[in-house]
Amino acid sequence: MNMEYTLKIKDERYFNNGNLILPFLKDEGNHPLGEKIKEWLQSKYDLTELVRKNKHGVKAEALNKALRAKLEIEGAHKETHVLYNGFSHKGKEGFDFSFYDKDYNTACIRNYFVGERGCYNGGERLDGVYKDFKMTSKEWKKELSKINTPYGEDCKTEKQRLTVVGEIQFGNWAMIEHDIQRLMDAEEQDVSIDYYIYITATGNLAQKLSDGIVNYEKAASFFENHKLVKVPMWLIGLDLSTEVE
Repeated sequence: MNMEYTLKIKDERYFNNGNLILPFLKDEGNHPLGEKIKEWLQSKYDLTELVRKNKHGVKAEALNKALRAKLEIEGAHKETHVLYNGFSHKGKEGFDFSFYDKDYNTACIRNYFVGERGCYNGGERLDGVYKDFKMTSKEWKKELSKINTPYGEDCKTEKQRLTVVGEIQFGNWAMIEHDIQRLMDAEEQDVSIDYYIYITATGNLAQKLSDGIVNYEKAASFFENHKLVKVPMWLIGLDLSTEVE
């Protein structure tokens, strides 16, 4: 049976000066990204209800899917993975969402193939990777044509917007380490990430999902004690706006 739930941000915590950086984050339309994230999360959602141990619960997978489907902020990218020192959306498992400067991303990918370090046969390989970025050959060549830097030199361009990646996590507790490893791997590949958003459940919502999941309280303790995340971070705890029996 489907039920309509209204979500709210009940708890939030910042790490690595995340509260100071948040006001500088913008979406593609130059709107404050923090406010847009709050509008997105604090909405009504139709979710499949189930009975677990004589209590009414919510399917974590359905909630995750509903949140992703409703993410319509300008410039939002869904499933995002690292490829050629940039971001791609080919369908591989990655960050649940991201916001970034597309021209800067193209420059990073171009530098990977034909920059100062470059790759063997980099020019030909660069021309052929358009499928990895869900573009036609014509569209990819148009993007590359914006860059006039000669092969063998890095295209040095400034970001017009800070790079943000995020996760929506209602899975089992082990998933938090998997998520953080993904972030660390991206940083080791010299991908420039400026801000990290981690969304999980708390309160009544956490109780309705399942035991043993990544919840806000456990996540806050994990990030505080392990200090593996080095970039500014916003941890968000979602709950039901009113208690639903």
